[in-house]
Amino acid sequence: MATDIWWRFYCEAITDRKFVYLSKSTGLSKIELLGAWAILCTIATQSPVYGALRVTLRVMLRPNNIAEELGLNLEKTEQLLENMVEANMLKVGEDGCFWVVNLSKRQYKSTAGAERQRKWRERQKTKNVDDVTRYVTRNGTETETESINITGVFTPENASESAPAPEKNGTKKTKSGTKKTSAVVQDARKDHPAITAVRQAIGRFPPKVAWDTIIAEIGDSPDSEKLLRVVRDWGTRGYNPNNWRGILDAYKANGIKPLAQSGKVKGKMLGVEI
Repeated sequence: MATDIWWRFYCEAITDRKFVYLSKSTGLSKIELLGAWAILCTIATQSPVYGALRVTLRVMLRPNNIAEELGLNLEKTEQLLENMVEANMLKVGEDGCFWVVNLSKRQYKSTAGAERQRKWRERQKTKNVDDVTRYVTRNGTETETESINITGVFTPENASESAPAPEKNGTKKTKSGTKKTSAVVQDARKDHPAITAVRQAIGRFPPKVAWDTIIAEIGDSPDSEKLLRVVRDWGTRGYNPNNWRGILDAYKANGIKPLAQSGKVKGKMLGVEI
């Protein structure tokens, strides 16, 4: 059987006058005719002889076989096949086999998925260098591309030799030419004991805007257990997790100590709005 597993169904079919003619001549509804046509085209696509209603090269589908495929009685099927031949949708070969007219012309068989896959594999066999394109996205728009060449297969043993050498003099090559680059500067504060303790307590880095304050108030020797208790208590009470002024005040006070819940003081914590 043919390797094609799909075929094109044209939108014009639902308004084709041929189906109006077939409906009047056979008594079948449009949906029944469209279904019958889809089945016939599928059989012709899968046929060992593309376009012919055949099971094998030597065995063709006769009207009784087609009736079984369509789910119609033999009389209705024979009438349908005769009318489709009159409408130039089917033709009959010299051996009596039915063919779908112009199937190869309208299906562009050479662009089938299997053919494209075969060509792609052939290209891969002869391709020694893979070009990898990286798309640089800024503000949701692809603004430039950068290509690098990767030769051979990457393994832990050849990782150092296969890795692209760093560009010298602070430059890198792009499709648009060579441009200067700047080294990425790591923020040394991220490894400070206070920031590390906070990160362990909340499971992420705190906002950078608060880093200096956190380092100044927690210091170089943070009490990780106390900080964790404060953070958990703060979250359990439903307080704002971004209120680092309040969290730090509670840490220094060895816990959350709300003021009297009355008058204007209600809803405040250690002099800080919650």
